[in-house]
Amino acid sequence: MRKHLLVAVALAASVIGHPASAQRASFNPSDTCDDVLQIESSLDAVLAGLWAFGYLAKASDQRVIVDDQRNEQMLKNLKALCVDAPETSFFALVDKMAKDQSNASNSTASSGTSMDAREFLEQFFAAGADFSALTMALKPSEQDIRAVYDEPLASALIGAYENVFQPGNVIRPKSGQDTLLLLETTTSELKAGAEILAEFPGGYDEVRALFLEDVPIVRFKFVERGESSGLSFDGLIFVNGHWVLMPKPWRAMP
Repeated sequence: MRKHLLVAVALAASVIGHPASAQRASFNPSDTCDDVLQIESSLDAVLAGLWAFGYLAKASDQRVIVDDQRNEQMLKNLKALCVDAPETSFFALVDKMAKDQSNASNSTASSGTSMDAREFLEQFFAAGADFSALTMALKPSEQDIRAVYDEPLASALIGAYENVFQPGNVIRPKSGQDTLLLLETTTSELKAGAEILAEFPGGYDEVRALFLEDVPIVRFKFVERGESSGLSFDGLIFVNGHWVLMPKPWRAMP
């Protein structure tokens, strides 16, 4: 099944904008999401999930690796969106998901200051925040990773982060966490072993020699008001004109 999924995602992308092709495969993206997502067979589930993955891949121009588990999570995400608007066409639903991800990605555009980082991260506390779109907006591309890290780490991180940034894996504050704490420095400061290195996870001492460009890097936490401990993240980096998240890079060290 997994080999079929990996091949079929390319086929799903090729029928984007060609509903007739999809219909010949007994799947019509023009039907309401409520009708389409009444999954009656495993084949129906595969077709609907792959069509959605193909559409999102083409819209974002990013590679997509699909397996059974991720396809199942995609269907769960779509069903959750469909509940609020069951008469929306399946096509429109997936298109909205693509636009939400694009809008979240565009909102990362900034000058790379700590204020810009805070502005983006504060979106995770907004009422009705789309945690999936916000998380996927932070997914680093291969070009982002290679701009920050040298080999052999860069190639290892490409596959590692592809597995991290998948539907269903979302960044979100825990209940009661309503405050953002962040600490910003630069990769050159960490590489040089500046005092602020001690404020970052110890693993950065293992990878700092592999930093390439001098770019802003942020450690941040979601905490309850007045607290200093909470949900902690590292590796928020401003590169190629946007913020991306490259957490715990030392875990991918060959």
